[in-house]
Amino acid sequence: MDDLSISEIVRGVVDESYKNERVQLLQLLANKVGESTEPMTPDESKSVFTIAVAKLDTKTDPTLISLFLSLLTNSTISDENVKSFLAFLAASEKFQNIFHEALNTFLDHNPQIEQDEAEDAWENMASVMCNLAQVEEGRTMLLRQSKEYMIRLISQVRSKNVVRRRGAVGSIRSCLFDQDIHWWMIVDAKVVDTIALPLVVAVPFTEMEKVGMNPLWWLVASDPERLPEPDLEIMRMLLECIVLLCQRRGLREELRKRKVYNVVKNLDTKCEDERVSELIYEVVNLLMGDEDPSNPMETYTPPALKG
Repeated sequence: MDDLSISEIVRGVVDESYKNERVQLLQLLANKVGESTEPMTPDESKSVFTIAVAKLDTKTDPTLISLFLSLLTNSTISDENVKSFLAFLAASEKFQNIFHEALNTFLDHNPQIEQDEAEDAWENMASVMCNLAQVEEGRTMLLRQSKEYMIRLISQVRSKNVVRRRGAVGSIRSCLFDQDIHWWMIVDAKVVDTIALPLVVAVPFTEMEKVGMNPLWWLVASDPERLPEPDLEIMRMLLECIVLLCQRRGLREELRKRKVYNVVKNLDTKCEDERVSELIYEVVNLLMGDEDPSNPMETYTPPALKG
């Protein structure tokens, strides 16, 4: 079966005579699409996206929801396929409505009432959103303020589910390459309150450091058992988000007022990962650089974040 083409597997998925093999065929299709190094053809795109989206609702069996989202994740890895998917949605009000309802189902999840190790059929929607954020049209959709997608996505950073966290932080990072949204993200979406919290370690802050700081940060820092984000990839992306928010002097001043510097400085005492240490240095360099008039860093972009 590994030699089958995408079109052949699609025919098997939609053929009712293979109903008992549908789960296996969906897994095969997701793997096949994910392994492909070439953009899907228009016919392949339409067929794959139709399968992935058509029954993406709460009435569908969770096993199938998980498979549909795995398929959608793997079929939106490349920019070309992301653009094909967005064009697919734009061409069909029906599928557009189904997908946006599915997005709402994912975003309505409340991380604060999660159970440990709970199965989460919708977790890969975070990966889909991260993929969509690769292109401008996808970022525009996620940042549509009337839908509050971004504000609700930010809350998923606090999920116990690593897939949700990774996709949410990756989406936020991609959107932050647009400097025009930085003030809105900090002041209205309150992104800093959320992305800095996982970086807080068990090092108590002084009374002076607490001034202007989110109280939750210094409360959790006083817990001797407090641990920062356990996934190093996510931790790096969180720091990259802060680096991106440091690109303008006014925003650097805002981050200093909120005592982001102190959070990052304390993190450096507890984390031994080399890349994390490099990012901490970049944040510290950016936030403290304004104190040196000869080093304003007004347009500095760290090489590691270009692209």
